[in-house]
Amino acid sequence: MRIGPRMSTDRDDGNKDNENTIDYSDPTYLGQVLGDVPRLFDPKQDPISKIKGNCLVALDANILLLPYQLNKTTLDAAAKVYKSLHAAERLVIPAQAAREFVVHRAGKIGDIVAYLRKEANSLKKPLGDKIGFLENENDYTDLKQLASQIEQLHKKFRNKATAIADLLAAEVGNDPTSKVYASLGAAVVDFSLEGEAKNAFGEDLKRRTMFRIPPGYKDGKKVQGGPGDLLIWKTILATGKAKNKDCIFVTAEEKTDWWVRNHGAFQPRVELIEEYRTVTGGRTIHIVVLSKLLEIFEAGEEPIADVRSVEQANTAALAIAEDLKPSNILLTEQEQDNALRAVRWHDMRHQIMRINRQIAQLGNNTLVPEPERKERLWELEEQKNRFLKWMKLVDRNVPE
Repeated sequence: MRIGPRMSTDRDDGNKDNENTIDYSDPTYLGQVLGDVPRLFDPKQDPISKIKGNCLVALDANILLLPYQLNKTTLDAAAKVYKSLHAAERLVIPAQAAREFVVHRAGKIGDIVAYLRKEANSLKKPLGDKIGFLENENDYTDLKQLASQIEQLHKKFRNKATAIADLLAAEVGNDPTSKVYASLGAAVVDFSLEGEAKNAFGEDLKRRTMFRIPPGYKDGKKVQGGPGDLLIWKTILATGKAKNKDCIFVTAEEKTDWWVRNHGAFQPRVELIEEYRTVTGGRTIHIVVLSKLLEIFEAGEEPIADVRSVEQANTAALAIAEDLKPSNILLTEQEQDNALRAVRWHDMRHQIMRINRQIAQLGNNTLVPEPERKERLWELEEQKNRFLKWMKLVDRNVPE
């Protein structure tokens, strides 16, 4: 395969994906991506400050899931912004994003439930071993009384943590985040794929995969859920066109279908900006992370800082997973340090907890044939060891 000039987008594009289908020497390649030649050098985007008072705001699935990593104050602040936009009929939740949220919600809650149950069962009984020769000492008697009080507190803690975990596990869709979204149901917008629209969608996905036109060309390789990003994008395009409005699309930095990546997310993909402008007759789209959205709508310093710390943690985790050095992320030294601490507590802990849970379940499953069970246990241990290795790479103590 001959490789011609190409646009630099993701750090690993062109290394191993779609090698049998893409030929960048095709002279129509850039025309497929950037077809409106007269306007290529024209200013295309109105600033956010100009459009924020009347634009649409669309939410990606990863943004809908992010509150499971945030505190209650931040959830309330985000909910206030969403409800205000919803009341003004400016909030757009693509139906595909809503469906992905529902599918992945259980995994997020499952991690929280596992953590609560682990904490409930990890409390050690104080003064478990008696010291016989001190039995008649007043101080030792006082110490035993304190130990008894602590044990009673442990019992209360254990019962409360277990009750919360059981409630989260039993009541699907009744957690605080889901309750917020339940009030935003009218903001969900579906994109119809009836009749010929379904065939046209499939052909467009093939074209985007062929020429690596975002979004969808990465999703196009997946066995399941392949059209996800493209469905979300088509919904945004259709809504922007129907309402003749500019748009702010909120998504996470890890989504390479939306961002140019250069040591982390650098800027939105120009192909998306161009396509939205063309479809909507000249309207502007901006792509931002959640912390930026909260900043735009003045949600308060504390919620913005909380979201930003989680975003930095997730970005740093992605960098580690891609075998990038954390220092290559475009963050200040202090931000890197905060991000890496957050990785340890927010991401790595949850991943290791998840793996430990799978190991425990598989170890007790007698229905799985022994050879298959041993092989799977070995794979899980390897995954766990990789996470432990990554934690050491960021120079932090590894929790037991």
